[in-house]
Amino acid sequence: WNYIAYAFYKRKLNYPEFMNAITDLGAVQRKMSDWEQEREIAAWYDRIERVNDRPPQRNPIEAEFRLVSTINEARIEAREGDGEWYALREKQEIERLLEFYRDSALRIDAASQILWEHFLSFYTEHGETGLDLDDEESCRFLNRMFCQEAVRGRLVNLDVREFKVVKDSLKWVCDDDPANPNCFALQLVTKGGEDVSHSVRLLPGREELYQSDETVFPGPPRWLEETEVMPRYLIPKTVIDSLEGVEFLRKIGARLPESMRRRVVDLDLYPRFEMKIVQGLTAAETEHLVIDVAALEKKERRSEKLIKGGWELVEQEACQRKAAPPVCARKALSDSRNPLGTGSLLRREAGCFQNPHYQTVP
Repeated sequence: WNYIAYAFYKRKLNYPEFMNAITDLGAVQRKMSDWEQEREIAAWYDRIERVNDRPPQRNPIEAEFRLVSTINEARIEAREGDGEWYALREKQEIERLLEFYRDSALRIDAASQILWEHFLSFYTEHGETGLDLDDEESCRFLNRMFCQEAVRGRLVNLDVREFKVVKDSLKWVCDDDPANPNCFALQLVTKGGEDVSHSVRLLPGREELYQSDETVFPGPPRWLEETEVMPRYLIPKTVIDSLEGVEFLRKIGARLPESMRRRVVDLDLYPRFEMKIVQGLTAAETEHLVIDVAALEKKERRSEKLIKGGWELVEQEACQRKAAPPVCARKALSDSRNPLGTGSLLRREAGCFQNPHYQTVP
Protein backbone atom coordinates (compact mmCIF):
# COMPACT_ATOMS: atom_id res chain seq x y z
CA TRP A 1 0.00 0.00 0.00
CA ASN A 2 2.88 2.44 0.74
CA TYR A 3 4.01 2.30 -2.89
CA ILE A 4 0.44 2.90 -4.09
CA ALA A 5 0.13 5.82 -1.66
CA TYR A 6 3.39 7.21 -3.05
CA ALA A 7 1.96 7.07 -6.55
CA PHE A 8 -1.09 9.05 -5.31
CA TYR A 9 1.29 11.54 -3.71
CA LYS A 10 3.39 12.01 -6.88
CA ARG A 11 0.25 12.71 -8.92
CA LYS A 12 -1.19 15.01 -6.26
CA LEU A 13 -4.21 12.80 -5.75
CA ASN A 14 -5.98 12.30 -2.41
CA TYR A 15 -6.63 8.93 -0.80
CA PRO A 16 -8.99 8.17 2.12
CA GLU A 17 -7.87 9.71 5.44
CA PHE A 18 -8.44 6.51 7.40
CA MET A 19 -5.56 4.95 5.38
CA ASN A 20 -3.11 7.36 7.06
CA ALA A 21 -2.97 5.02 10.03
CA ILE A 22 -1.16 2.36 8.00
CA THR A 23 0.74 4.65 5.62
CA ASP A 24 4.50 5.39 5.94
CA LEU A 25 5.49 7.62 3.01
CA GLY A 26 8.86 8.57 4.46
CA ALA A 27 10.45 5.15 4.06
CA VAL A 28 9.02 4.68 0.59
CA GLN A 29 10.08 8.17 -0.57
CA ARG A 30 13.75 7.47 0.18
CA LYS A 31 13.71 4.21 -1.77
CA MET A 32 11.75 5.65 -4.69
CA SER A 33 13.93 8.76 -4.86
CA ASP A 34 17.08 6.65 -5.26
CA TRP A 35 15.37 4.47 -7.92
CA GLU A 36 14.08 7.48 -9.86
CA GLN A 37 17.52 9.08 -9.87
CA GLU A 38 19.09 5.91 -11.25
CA ARG A 39 16.44 5.82 -14.00
CA GLU A 40 17.05 9.44 -14.93
CA ILE A 41 20.82 8.93 -15.12
CA ALA A 42 20.35 5.87 -17.36
CA ALA A 43 17.94 7.81 -19.62
CA TRP A 44 20.47 10.61 -20.04
CA TYR A 45 23.23 8.14 -20.93
CA ASP A 46 20.91 6.68 -23.60
CA ARG A 47 20.16 10.13 -25.04
CA ILE A 48 23.82 11.08 -25.17
CA GLU A 49 24.74 7.79 -26.83
CA ARG A 50 22.07 8.19 -29.53
CA VAL A 51 23.22 11.72 -30.32
CA ASN A 52 26.89 10.70 -30.45
CA ASP A 53 26.14 7.74 -32.71
CA ARG A 54 23.99 9.79 -35.08
CA PRO A 55 25.66 10.61 -38.43
CA PRO A 56 26.23 14.28 -39.25
CA GLN A 57 23.04 16.07 -40.31
CA ARG A 58 23.11 16.77 -44.04
CA ASN A 59 22.43 20.31 -45.13
CA PRO A 60 19.37 21.05 -47.31
CA ILE A 61 20.04 21.16 -51.05
CA GLU A 62 18.70 23.46 -53.74
CA ALA A 63 17.50 21.63 -56.82
CA GLU A 64 15.57 22.04 -60.07
CA PHE A 65 13.66 19.54 -62.17
CA ARG A 66 12.75 19.43 -65.83
CA LEU A 67 11.22 16.91 -68.24
CA VAL A 68 13.07 16.08 -71.47
CA SER A 69 10.92 14.40 -74.11
CA THR A 70 11.36 12.97 -77.57
CA ILE A 71 8.70 11.41 -79.76
CA ASN A 72 9.46 7.99 -78.23
CA GLU A 73 10.42 8.53 -74.59
CA ALA A 74 10.67 11.09 -71.84
CA ARG A 75 12.70 11.36 -68.64
CA ILE A 76 12.98 13.55 -65.57
CA GLU A 77 16.26 15.42 -65.11
CA ALA A 78 17.52 17.14 -61.97
CA ARG A 79 20.17 19.74 -61.18
CA GLU A 80 21.51 20.42 -57.70
CA GLY A 81 22.76 23.95 -57.06
CA ASP A 82 24.92 25.16 -59.94
CA GLY A 83 25.78 21.62 -61.06
CA GLU A 84 25.02 19.84 -64.32
CA TRP A 85 21.68 18.36 -65.28
CA TYR A 86 21.49 14.59 -64.85
CA ALA A 87 18.75 12.09 -65.70
CA LEU A 88 16.95 10.22 -62.92
CA ARG A 89 17.40 6.75 -64.40
CA GLU A 90 18.16 4.76 -61.25
CA LYS A 91 15.81 4.19 -58.34
CA GLN A 92 18.64 4.96 -55.89
CA GLU A 93 18.88 8.50 -57.25
CA ILE A 94 15.15 9.04 -56.87
CA GLU A 95 15.11 7.57 -53.36
CA ARG A 96 17.99 9.84 -52.29
CA LEU A 97 16.13 12.94 -53.43
CA LEU A 98 12.92 11.58 -51.95
CA GLU A 99 14.62 11.33 -48.54
CA PHE A 100 15.60 15.01 -48.75
CA TYR A 101 12.04 15.85 -49.81
CA ARG A 102 10.47 14.00 -46.88
CA ASP A 103 12.83 15.76 -44.47
CA SER A 104 11.83 19.17 -45.91
CA ALA A 105 15.42 19.57 -47.07
CA LEU A 106 14.78 19.80 -50.82
CA ARG A 107 14.63 23.47 -51.79
CA ILE A 108 12.87 23.71 -55.16
CA ASP A 109 10.89 26.38 -56.99
CA ALA A 110 7.14 26.11 -57.61
CA ALA A 111 7.39 24.76 -61.19
CA SER A 112 9.91 22.11 -60.14
CA GLN A 113 7.73 21.10 -57.20
CA ILE A 114 4.67 20.55 -59.40
CA LEU A 115 6.70 18.44 -61.83
CA TRP A 116 8.44 16.53 -59.02
CA GLU A 117 5.21 15.70 -57.16
CA HIS A 118 3.45 14.53 -60.33
CA PHE A 119 6.46 12.37 -61.17
CA LEU A 120 6.56 10.92 -57.64
CA SER A 121 2.90 9.94 -57.97
CA PHE A 122 3.63 8.22 -61.30
CA TYR A 123 6.78 6.55 -59.89
CA THR A 124 4.95 5.31 -56.78
CA GLU A 125 2.08 3.84 -58.80
CA HIS A 126 4.03 2.27 -61.66
CA GLY A 127 7.58 1.88 -60.33
CA GLU A 128 9.10 3.19 -63.56
CA THR A 129 11.87 5.80 -63.59
CA GLY A 130 11.44 6.64 -67.28
CA LEU A 131 8.48 7.31 -69.55
CA ASP A 132 8.09 4.94 -72.49
CA LEU A 133 5.68 6.72 -74.81
CA ASP A 134 4.49 3.44 -76.29
CA ASP A 135 2.88 2.99 -72.87
CA GLU A 136 -0.46 4.77 -72.54
CA GLU A 137 -0.04 5.74 -68.88
CA SER A 138 3.22 7.52 -69.72
CA CYS A 139 1.44 9.45 -72.47
CA ARG A 140 -1.36 10.39 -70.08
CA PHE A 141 1.27 11.70 -67.66
CA LEU A 142 2.66 13.95 -70.41
CA ASN A 143 -0.85 15.19 -71.20
CA ARG A 144 -1.25 16.25 -67.56
CA MET A 145 2.07 18.06 -67.64
CA PHE A 146 1.38 19.96 -70.86
CA CYS A 147 -1.95 21.08 -69.36
CA GLN A 148 -0.10 22.67 -66.41
CA GLU A 149 0.84 26.16 -67.56
CA ALA A 150 3.09 26.65 -64.52
CA VAL A 151 5.52 23.92 -65.66
CA ARG A 152 5.68 24.61 -69.38
CA GLY A 153 9.10 26.22 -69.06
CA ARG A 154 10.34 22.91 -67.64
CA LEU A 155 9.15 20.76 -70.57
CA VAL A 156 11.88 20.67 -73.21
CA ASN A 157 13.00 18.59 -76.18
CA LEU A 158 16.45 17.09 -76.82
CA ASP A 159 17.70 20.47 -78.02
CA VAL A 160 16.67 21.88 -74.61
CA ARG A 161 14.04 24.04 -76.30
CA GLU A 162 10.75 24.59 -74.58
CA PHE A 163 7.81 22.85 -76.22
CA LYS A 164 5.34 25.19 -77.87
CA VAL A 165 1.79 24.38 -76.77
CA VAL A 166 -0.49 25.89 -79.42
CA LYS A 167 -4.26 26.25 -79.68
CA ASP A 168 -4.54 25.49 -83.41
CA SER A 169 -5.85 21.95 -83.72
CA LEU A 170 -4.75 19.19 -86.03
CA LYS A 171 -7.52 17.47 -87.96
CA TRP A 172 -8.12 14.53 -90.29
CA VAL A 173 -9.01 15.04 -93.93
CA CYS A 174 -10.36 12.17 -96.04
CA ASP A 175 -9.71 12.50 -99.78
CA ASP A 176 -9.58 10.35 -102.87
CA ASP A 177 -6.09 8.92 -103.30
CA PRO A 178 -4.93 9.47 -106.90
CA ALA A 179 -2.24 6.79 -106.56
CA ASN A 180 -4.66 4.14 -105.31
CA PRO A 181 -8.17 4.31 -106.81
CA ASN A 182 -9.46 1.61 -104.46
CA CYS A 183 -8.65 3.54 -101.29
CA PHE A 184 -9.38 6.79 -99.56
CA ALA A 185 -6.48 8.62 -97.94
CA LEU A 186 -6.94 9.81 -94.36
CA GLN A 187 -4.43 12.64 -93.95
CA LEU A 188 -3.53 14.54 -90.78
CA VAL A 189 -3.31 18.27 -91.48
CA THR A 190 -2.75 21.50 -89.57
CA LYS A 191 -5.39 24.17 -89.12
CA GLY A 192 -3.96 25.94 -92.16
CA GLY A 193 -4.45 22.82 -94.29
CA GLU A 194 -0.78 21.80 -94.50
CA ASP A 195 -0.10 18.07 -94.48
CA VAL A 196 1.68 16.73 -91.41
CA SER A 197 4.77 15.01 -92.79
CA HIS A 198 5.92 12.93 -89.82
CA SER A 199 4.43 10.78 -87.09
CA VAL A 200 3.18 12.38 -83.89
CA ARG A 201 2.55 11.02 -80.42
CA LEU A 202 -1.00 10.88 -79.10
CA LEU A 203 -1.26 12.02 -75.46
CA PRO A 204 -4.70 10.79 -74.30
CA GLY A 205 -6.90 12.83 -71.97
CA ARG A 206 -10.20 14.70 -71.84
CA GLU A 207 -8.57 16.88 -74.48
CA GLU A 208 -6.46 14.80 -76.84
CA LEU A 209 -2.99 16.28 -77.40
CA TYR A 210 -0.58 15.44 -80.22
CA GLN A 211 3.14 15.88 -79.62
CA SER A 212 5.67 16.48 -82.38
CA ASP A 213 9.39 17.15 -81.98
CA GLU A 214 8.89 20.77 -80.92
CA THR A 215 5.15 21.48 -80.71
CA VAL A 216 2.11 20.14 -78.88
CA PHE A 217 -1.26 20.47 -80.66
CA PRO A 218 -4.83 19.79 -79.62
CA GLY A 219 -6.36 17.36 -82.04
CA PRO A 220 -9.22 15.15 -83.17
CA PRO A 221 -10.78 12.36 -81.10
CA ARG A 222 -8.77 9.20 -80.72
CA TRP A 223 -9.49 6.24 -82.98
CA LEU A 224 -6.24 4.22 -82.82
CA GLU A 225 -5.27 1.77 -80.09
CA GLU A 226 -1.58 2.68 -80.24
CA THR A 227 -0.24 6.11 -79.27
CA GLU A 228 2.04 6.58 -82.27
CA VAL A 229 -0.01 8.26 -84.99
CA MET A 230 1.12 8.19 -88.61
CA PRO A 231 0.32 11.23 -90.73
CA ARG A 232 -1.44 9.25 -93.47
CA TYR A 233 -3.55 6.10 -93.64
CA LEU A 234 -5.10 4.34 -96.62
CA ILE A 235 -8.60 2.97 -96.04
CA PRO A 236 -10.39 0.73 -98.56
CA LYS A 237 -13.28 2.57 -100.22
CA THR A 238 -15.69 -0.24 -99.38
CA VAL A 239 -15.13 0.50 -95.68
CA ILE A 240 -15.84 4.24 -95.89
CA ASP A 241 -18.58 4.00 -98.53
CA SER A 242 -21.19 2.89 -95.97
CA LEU A 243 -23.29 4.30 -93.15
CA GLU A 244 -20.74 3.12 -90.61
CA GLY A 245 -17.85 4.60 -92.57
CA VAL A 246 -19.54 8.00 -92.89
CA GLU A 247 -20.35 7.96 -89.19
CA PHE A 248 -16.70 7.12 -88.43
CA LEU A 249 -15.49 10.14 -90.40
CA ARG A 250 -17.93 12.38 -88.58
CA LYS A 251 -16.86 11.05 -85.17
CA ILE A 252 -13.18 11.83 -85.85
CA GLY A 253 -14.02 15.23 -87.35
CA ALA A 254 -12.99 14.40 -90.91
CA ARG A 255 -14.79 15.81 -93.93
CA LEU A 256 -16.25 13.52 -96.57
CA PRO A 257 -14.22 12.73 -99.68
CA GLU A 258 -15.15 14.80 -102.71
CA SER A 259 -16.46 11.74 -104.55
CA MET A 260 -18.95 10.99 -101.73
CA ARG A 261 -20.27 14.45 -100.91
CA ARG A 262 -22.93 14.40 -103.65
CA ARG A 263 -24.15 10.99 -102.55
CA VAL A 264 -24.76 11.68 -98.87
CA VAL A 265 -27.82 13.36 -97.36
CA ASP A 266 -28.13 14.18 -93.66
CA LEU A 267 -31.49 13.79 -91.95
CA ASP A 268 -32.52 15.30 -88.62
CA LEU A 269 -34.44 12.82 -86.47
CA TYR A 270 -36.56 14.18 -83.63
CA PRO A 271 -37.50 11.91 -80.68
CA ARG A 272 -41.16 11.50 -79.79
CA PHE A 273 -42.55 10.05 -76.54
CA GLU A 274 -45.81 8.22 -75.99
CA MET A 275 -46.47 7.43 -72.32
CA LYS A 276 -49.36 5.44 -70.91
CA ILE A 277 -50.38 3.58 -67.78
CA VAL A 278 -51.03 -0.13 -68.37
CA GLN A 279 -52.87 -2.22 -65.79
CA GLY A 280 -52.36 -5.92 -65.26
CA LEU A 281 -49.22 -6.14 -67.32
CA THR A 282 -47.48 -8.64 -65.03
CA ALA A 283 -50.24 -9.35 -62.49
CA ALA A 284 -53.87 -8.44 -62.03
CA GLU A 285 -53.24 -5.67 -59.46
CA THR A 286 -50.15 -4.04 -61.02
CA GLU A 287 -49.81 -0.80 -62.93
CA HIS A 288 -46.86 0.04 -65.17
CA LEU A 289 -45.76 3.20 -66.92
CA VAL A 290 -45.02 2.22 -70.51
CA ILE A 291 -43.04 4.61 -72.73
CA ASP A 292 -42.84 4.17 -76.48
CA VAL A 293 -39.98 6.21 -77.98
CA ALA A 294 -39.74 6.90 -81.70
CA ALA A 295 -37.55 9.18 -83.81
CA LEU A 296 -39.04 10.83 -86.88
CA GLU A 297 -37.71 13.02 -89.67
CA LYS A 298 -39.83 16.11 -90.27
CA LYS A 299 -40.71 15.10 -93.82
CA GLU A 300 -41.29 11.51 -92.69
CA ARG A 301 -38.53 10.18 -94.91
CA ARG A 302 -37.11 8.07 -92.09
CA SER A 303 -38.46 6.74 -88.80
CA GLU A 304 -36.94 4.61 -86.03
CA LYS A 305 -38.06 3.16 -82.73
CA LEU A 306 -36.15 2.54 -79.54
CA ILE A 307 -36.00 -1.09 -78.46
CA LYS A 308 -33.98 -2.90 -75.83
CA GLY A 309 -30.98 -3.32 -78.10
CA GLY A 310 -30.96 0.29 -79.38
CA TRP A 311 -32.52 2.13 -82.29
CA GLU A 312 -34.26 0.07 -84.98
CA LEU A 313 -35.18 1.28 -88.46
CA VAL A 314 -38.92 1.32 -89.10
CA GLU A 315 -39.20 3.03 -92.49
CA GLN A 316 -36.83 4.66 -94.96
CA GLU A 317 -37.92 6.47 -98.11
CA ALA A 318 -35.67 7.28 -101.02
CA CYS A 319 -33.98 10.69 -100.74
CA GLN A 320 -32.88 13.01 -103.50
CA ARG A 321 -29.89 15.17 -102.74
CA LYS A 322 -30.63 18.88 -102.63
CA ALA A 323 -28.33 21.76 -103.37
CA ALA A 324 -28.56 23.05 -99.80
CA PRO A 325 -25.70 22.10 -97.47
CA PRO A 326 -26.28 19.10 -95.21
CA VAL A 327 -27.49 19.60 -91.65
CA CYS A 328 -25.92 17.75 -88.73
CA ALA A 329 -28.47 15.39 -87.22
CA ARG A 330 -28.38 14.86 -83.47
CA LYS A 331 -30.58 12.61 -81.39
CA ALA A 332 -30.83 13.31 -77.65
CA LEU A 333 -32.10 9.83 -76.82
CA SER A 334 -29.00 7.86 -77.60
CA ASP A 335 -28.62 5.43 -74.72
CA SER A 336 -31.11 2.59 -74.59
CA ARG A 337 -30.18 2.01 -70.94
CA ASN A 338 -31.49 5.50 -70.12
CA PRO A 339 -34.33 6.14 -72.60
CA LEU A 340 -35.31 9.39 -70.93
CA GLY A 341 -31.85 10.83 -71.61
CA THR A 342 -31.46 14.28 -70.07
CA GLY A 343 -35.12 15.11 -70.52
CA SER A 344 -34.69 17.33 -73.56
CA LEU A 345 -36.07 16.32 -76.93
CA LEU A 346 -33.29 17.78 -79.04
CA ARG A 347 -29.99 19.15 -77.81
CA ARG A 348 -27.07 20.60 -79.75
CA GLU A 349 -24.60 21.05 -76.92
CA ALA A 350 -21.41 19.00 -76.56
CA GLY A 351 -22.11 15.74 -74.81
CA CYS A 352 -25.25 14.96 -76.79
CA PHE A 353 -24.83 11.72 -78.72
CA GLN A 354 -24.47 12.49 -82.41
CA ASN A 355 -26.44 9.97 -84.34
CA PRO A 356 -26.86 11.25 -87.91
CA HIS A 357 -28.42 8.96 -90.46
CA TYR A 358 -27.40 8.92 -94.06
CA GLN A 359 -28.74 7.48 -97.24
CA THR A 360 -26.59 6.94 -100.30
CA VAL A 361 -28.26 8.41 -103.38
CA PRO A 362 -27.42 6.97 -106.82
